[in-house]
Amino acid sequence: MIRPEYTDPDSGYRYYGVQQFERLNTIRYLRALDMPLEDIADFLQNKDVGKIQEMLIQQRETVRQKQQELQIIEQKINTRLEGLTDALSSRLDTITLVQTPPRRIT
Repeated sequence: MIRPEYTDPDSGYRYYGVQQFERLNTIRYLRALDMPLEDIADFLQNKDVGKIQEMLIQQRETVRQKQQELQIIEQKINTRLEGLTDALSSRLDTITLVQTPPRRIT
């Protein structure tokens, strides 16, 4: 996206000019929001405030969907861990008689 003003041939270290900092900071900020590079490149070419607002709204929705998916995954993990904990604490070599109140079976 941004070509360095100078690249040290010995170390490969890239040097950027002062004029490039705004662009670099914008890229870093949008990447921190997990914005796809393709969308960032599109914004940097157009620099339309309405476009970035639209992109941020869409990214917020993407983040919310990911949060919901992760919550479902976490619930599945917790259920599995509870099952494993129960299985590990159960004695398989013992028969236990459990009294339950009478109930109608249909």
